[in-house]
Amino acid sequence: MVLDPAGYKWSSYPTNALGVKSTLCCAHRVYLSLGKTETERMKAYRALFETEISQTLIGNIQYCSKKELVLGNNKFKQQIENLTGIALKNERLGRPPQNEG
Repeated sequence: MVLDPAGYKWSSYPTNALGVKSTLCCAHRVYLSLGKTETERMKAYRALFETEISQTLIGNIQYCSKKELVLGNNKFKQQIENLTGIALKNERLGRPPQNEG
């Protein structure tokens, strides 16, 4: 995708992290909870992007997106099932088992 989240044209990052005004974005309640002032919220939002995501996690996200799977622990998956009323596919992530024989 992009190395800097501000470089992705469909991202709300410039608005939420840098204060760029937009007629397309409005502040979400979760974003508003990041701080009492706009400066505090922008700083907290930028901090969310400081941790590098491992290649393994990126691969899992891509795999689950393509297969339309929920990515998360069992508790999270159960919450999604309860909210949606849809039984989730249970596929194990990682390398497929090697054929024995």
